Amino acid sequence: MSSKLKYLSSKCGSGKGVYATSEIKNEIETLGNFHLVVMPTKQLINQFKSDYKKFCDNVKVVVSSDDDFTKNQALLPRIKKSLSEKTSHIVMITEKMFYRIDPCLLKDWKIWIDDCNKFCSLIVRGIGSDDQEEILSIYNKIFITSSDYVEISGDENDPVNFKYKSVTINNEINLSDDTKGFYKVYREMRFYHQAVLLGDSLTGKVKQLVIAGWYDLTKYVNAGIDITYMSNDFEKSLLYKRWNHIFEKIDFKLDKQEEFNANDSRIDVKYFFDTTKYDRGLSKKMLVDELDSNVKVVMKFLENELKDIDFFWTSNDRSLFTLRGTKITPNQRGMNNLKDKKVCVFIAAMNAHPNSEAYLSDLFDFTLEDMVQEYETETLYQFVYRSKIRDYSSAERVTVYVYDSDQAYSIPSGTVEKIELGLKSTKSIGGRPSGINAPKELKNRFGNWKTKNNNKADSMIKYHKWEGKQRKNKEYKDVDFNQFKNQISVEPIRK
Repeated sequence: MSSKLKYLSSKCGSGKGVYATSEIKNEIETLGNFHLVVMPTKQLINQFKSDYKKFCDNVKVVVSSDDDFTKNQALLPRIKKSLSEKTSHIVMITEKMFYRIDPCLLKDWKIWIDDCNKFCSLIVRGIGSDDQEEILSIYNKIFITSSDYVEISGDENDPVNFKYKSVTINNEINLSDDTKGFYKVYREMRFYHQAVLLGDSLTGKVKQLVIAGWYDLTKYVNAGIDITYMSNDFEKSLLYKRWNHIFEKIDFKLDKQEEFNANDSRIDVKYFFDTTKYDRGLSKKMLVDELDSNVKVVMKFLENELKDIDFFWTSNDRSLFTLRGTKITPNQRGMNNLKDKKVCVFIAAMNAHPNSEAYLSDLFDFTLEDMVQEYETETLYQFVYRSKIRDYSSAERVTVYVYDSDQAYSIPSGTVEKIELGLKSTKSIGGRPSGINAPKELKNRFGNWKTKNNNKADSMIKYHKWEGKQRKNKEYKDVDFNQFKNQISVEPIRK
């Protein structure tokens, strides 16, 4: 049996949840059927549970800390039991657990997936030359790869079909306490329907470990499962772009469409730094370990500017940026508990590392623009829509502070204003490497090569080819090429 998945796309706070609640209520009353509601957080589940309780007595929440929670009792078996017994017309779970459920258990359930668009993960870790042998030894214990490459492209001659291998995580590995952190980072990959590893990662041919995992939505189509996804701008999500051929849209009528469309004009965006070709603005590095001097200036300004104002704010994990108001995580969806606040601060760098583009393009044909929309623009937009702007009946304006102009102009708004604090770029401009003992002509060649090829998936492979060509020149026989090699970026990332 095969059927398409459905989706409902509408602005934040425009009534998608109200629509779903009405549909669930009507179907339970007329058909007596069963509904599985999937949400990103336990907090959001508790928010909607009270709405469902108004018309359904047997609403069951199955999360790690629900009313039936018992220490050491696994969560997935409890979810499976609730689905198979069908003693509750509404069961609510988090998105992390949904994709672990065998589709055969979902056949008698109508699924509503609310603001849960994540379907893949990519992890890239640099492998330094000094400890390469030790790191590769650990990785070869953790990862069990297939002998054959995974077919990614329909074109059998496409080079991407000879790059990635299926991978499983070794659950029986014994690691020392100081290396268990490696395992914890990757063990979540075992829950994806498909996981692959860049074949050269475990051989030392590349100086990075690359592993990706994703959910295969065709499993649910082939099993005939009734699933409806709901979110803002669903058509722009990476999930939809990957699986658009198996989706069909639900027509969702808004009573006051013009008011919803005009609502963003109530947003006033303020920023502090103009991005340039050489400085793209806020980065994670500017927030962790030691605050960038520009960020310190912004933080001091905001501390004084907002000292008598009720606001909420966010920054990255491990960020040293901090303010007095209500702190929330950057990724926020569906929550209504901040609707009274008219000021918010978003000093968070959600941008993906440049290497992500090459690998996600390999696997899913995603572009850099696709990733910017998913990781940066949508995250900021969702954050702002936790505020008073979520109240469509209000005419009051909302102010959001961001760091740079790219962020400021990425979302629709009424006004954008730069606050002049005299910030200057703190980032060095790339180009010819200094401090390298080598002939000027060779340094210039490397500078040109680096500008075109650094921070890409195959940077190391290309570098070794470049180095090989240069070594053929007898004038460079005494040059220490490690000076150039160490300039190649292998910064570890996780997305």
